[in-house]
Amino acid sequence: MSILSLNDSPVPDDRRASTTSTCSTCGVPVPRTAKFCPECGGVQSPQQATQVINETNFSLNAYGQLSSRYHDIYRIADGMVRLGKIIKIVAVVVAVTGVIAAIVIASNGGFGSDFASPAVAVVGLCAAVGIFCLGILIGACGELLRALVDTSVNTSPLITDSEKATIIGLL
Repeated sequence: MSILSLNDSPVPDDRRASTTSTCSTCGVPVPRTAKFCPECGGVQSPQQATQVINETNFSLNAYGQLSSRYHDIYRIADGMVRLGKIIKIVAVVVAVTGVIAAIVIASNGGFGSDFASPAVAVVGLCAAVGIFCLGILIGACGELLRALVDTSVNTSPLITDSEKATIIGLL
């Protein structure tokens, strides 16, 4: 009984050599059954590209379907960015309202105005800072979603460069 090393194989050399090929894009060894290169993601042959498209059941109108899907995601990302801006505006309004309320309380000079005026200002400003940070986070999520969709469009093997530019909005 012997222990096989990584280089020793019970498979004959001629069969072992036929199980891998090199990626036509980056040159990395890839199993012959692989549809995509594990290193660069490139499709391994035109026959395999056709097989991949057939296996995923894309119709002849793949561009239209992908374009519609990408445009929907872009609309969601744009909505998130707009929502983030609106929330930041609301935060500014809350801060201004808190300061105005503190001024009004101080100017009336009623009982406890020495304590209430700064307390209202501090509470208003703290709420405004929290709301503003929420707006920043929501807007940033929208920007990240845009970047993700841009990457998806640019790396899609199913659409041409001019179709990619149209989807992203460059043309």
